[in-house]
Amino acid sequence: MYNMDIEARPKIPVIASQLSAHNITQQWLKENDYSVLLDGDGSSWDVEVHAKEVPSPLNPHGLLWELSLILKMDLTVDEMLRIGVFNQENDSRLLAMLEEEKIPLLIRPKTFQGDTDEDARRKLTNALPKVRADLVRSNLLKIKRNLACRWIDESRCFAFERV
Repeated sequence: MYNMDIEARPKIPVIASQLSAHNITQQWLKENDYSVLLDGDGSSWDVEVHAKEVPSPLNPHGLLWELSLILKMDLTVDEMLRIGVFNQENDSRLLAMLEEEKIPLLIRPKTFQGDTDEDARRKLTNALPKVRADLVRSNLLKIKRNLACRWIDESRCFAFERV
């Protein structure tokens, strides 16, 4: 508890009001929110975590917890033009095929394994700040373009309408 005595000051910082406590909490939540991550191009990636038990390669009767960190996003043609994935002049035929459709982009999941669910969760929690920092530093335009072109190839099959 806060003491007004100068000789017995508190060992941790004191929050003076509920409003400042609320602001500090909101700032902390904003900095530690991993439901959406921003990349170097300014695009926001949605984060999903899937958990499952898999057989242990070392113990035939044991199981491991595997957590998959999945980054995905949906981009429209306008967003891709804005961030530079496609060029209006060079890719006009491709853009005409897409019209106003959203293209789902999905990066290969990162997996974390642990003997217990707590162990796997701890590994994931420790890796999330590094994933965020790597995503902010990296330029993913080529990857986004490749993923978008792959989606177009698979969904349009020789430029016919999607079935």
